[in-house]
Amino acid sequence: MARVLQGRFLRVAVFATFAALVLVGVAGAANSISFTDPAGDSGSGSNAAPDITNVAVSSDASGTITIRVTVANRPTTLQPDDELGVDLDLDQNPDTGTVLYGTEVATVFEGSSPEFLRPDKNNTYFEQVAPPPSYLAGFANGVATLSVKASDLGLSPTGGFNVFALADNGSSGDTAPDIRTVNYQLVPGTPPPALGLDTRPPFDRAFTAHGVRGKVVHLDVISADGRGQSADTFRVYRRHHLLATHSYDLGDTIPFVTYYSPWRVPRHIRGPLRFCASSVDAAGNKSNVSCARIILR
Repeated sequence: MARVLQGRFLRVAVFATFAALVLVGVAGAANSISFTDPAGDSGSGSNAAPDITNVAVSSDASGTITIRVTVANRPTTLQPDDELGVDLDLDQNPDTGTVLYGTEVATVFEGSSPEFLRPDKNNTYFEQVAPPPSYLAGFANGVATLSVKASDLGLSPTGGFNVFALADNGSSGDTAPDIRTVNYQLVPGTPPPALGLDTRPPFDRAFTAHGVRGKVVHLDVISADGRGQSADTFRVYRRHHLLATHSYDLGDTIPFVTYYSPWRVPRHIRGPLRFCASSVDAAGNKSNVSCARIILR
């Protein structure tokens, strides 16, 4: 079955289709890359999240890494409900670190306040920690700028990392690139390390569904895989009796977006209902099984 995508972003601090990825040099920087993201893809009207249009990464001879994220629709300041962040996969391995593409560090603006994040004890999402001494962050004129010494992140002078940017406001969101990450090397021309076998399973999380008898209800789930691909299965139960199974083919999955499976609720059904979701990645690793209630009126 084809995958159905619901555009609801999760808040990265507590926890699409492909667009062309353009890599260009940044004038005046000895070691820099930048990548663009289409304008106007962060929602519409007053509900639009910060609209990321460019991410530039550079480093200097002292080992200071600087990342600038350009936002098209916030010319002066971020709004109180905005979240704008940059995540780094420091070991360049999506199969370690958090389920958010294997990242080990995130820096996030919650409104105008910058926060520095590390993985939680379950290595699933992030939690706020004290930033390293060299960390600086600010937002002005539509650009978020952060800098930190590579050594404070545990990187060697010849190391590298994978990077992506994320924005949301609780209603909609934007990522750059649209899926997965971009690699950056402190020594230009160094290839990223080759990936080994994928042995890490996806992570699933089901959310309580609300619906009406005789109508279609959306069964929401996160399907997060470090390499960004999974095949997903939804099963609906009344008590212990299986009512329906929906299976979706292997496809790209974004760990910040809830996916849903539509299920038409029988008009005269009674009794407690729940659904369970599970996933398998491209290497055959099986996720946890996550279940949630279906509440009807």
